[in-house]
Amino acid sequence: MRNPEELTFGFIGIGLIGGSVAKALRRVYPGCKIIVYNRGAKPRVMAKNDGTANIAIDKVDDTFQECDYIFLCTPVERNVEYLKILKDIIKKDCIITDVGSVKTNIHESVSKLKMETNFIGGHPMAGSEKTSYDFANDRLLENAYYAVTPTNAVNKSYIEEYTKIISDETERINKLIGNLLSVSKKNDVINEKHCINNLINESVSLLLPNFRRHNVSYTIKSSQDYYIICDSNRFKQIILNMLLNSLSAFNGRDNNKIEITLSDTAESGMLSVSIKDNGCGIPDYIMQDIFQPFWTTKSNSTGLGLFIVKSFIDSMGWQLHVSSLKDLWTCFTITMPYIKED
Repeated sequence: MRNPEELTFGFIGIGLIGGSVAKALRRVYPGCKIIVYNRGAKPRVMAKNDGTANIAIDKVDDTFQECDYIFLCTPVERNVEYLKILKDIIKKDCIITDVGSVKTNIHESVSKLKMETNFIGGHPMAGSEKTSYDFANDRLLENAYYAVTPTNAVNKSYIEEYTKIISDETERINKLIGNLLSVSKKNDVINEKHCINNLINESVSLLLPNFRRHNVSYTIKSSQDYYIICDSNRFKQIILNMLLNSLSAFNGRDNNKIEITLSDTAESGMLSVSIKDNGCGIPDYIMQDIFQPFWTTKSNSTGLGLFIVKSFIDSMGWQLHVSSLKDLWTCFTITMPYIKED
């Protein structure tokens, strides 16, 4: 991984989110170089004067040619237009990212422009009622999730570098939602024998601060240790995304509970892992849509979590079942073969 202190970061748009990301980079990597562009003069002047930006410019031009990373922090339709300009400016290994919550349009545009090797989508799930640079601060991303949606063509080393930079900004690696779509490539999968109990415990431990913040109690019920063949990172991603889905279902409720239950059917050699919460439930009329990519009812969600869960489970040949009662509970159950220990 390159030293972030020696990298150059570009920002197109520096309102609340763009300005906060830039300020966080300046705090965490004070030696880095930051170039900012904004249509309005005031934010870019402020960013230059307060020391966030090394260079502030009034148009998107060859100045961005030296950037290692460029953050698109304007509305989606404008981001698409800036992509077209940047295509002929950026150097070969520059990574472009965005901060928008809606990913369909930007990913489609990246594909049409043949810029897949240069794009890693991003979405910091943080915000405020305020929207301008005046309210940007270098701590806005703390206690926020950061969704990452790279293309399948981007080099894996850049994904790892990008996620490290972002996790340093948010200061807690468990705040990073690993919606790494490139993980779906078969050559990234390492299926080995694992104790599923350990994988679940590791996943839960990452979210303990979130459980405390949302006043969630949890239980893990299992009569024994179970072993399965799986990719450990994929399995933990499945559990994390399902737990995050449960956390989002509480939405200010009291007496929040999550129950994780492991049970087997010895005769068939199948193991079931259920995650049940007593949150708001899922209405019947949207049940058929919840696994669609980018589909969400939540303002701070990318709509990728359950899509990733379903994709990974399908790729393993496992089964996924969901049941729910509105305003009372939701239960996701994964069924898979397990290794019977002598």
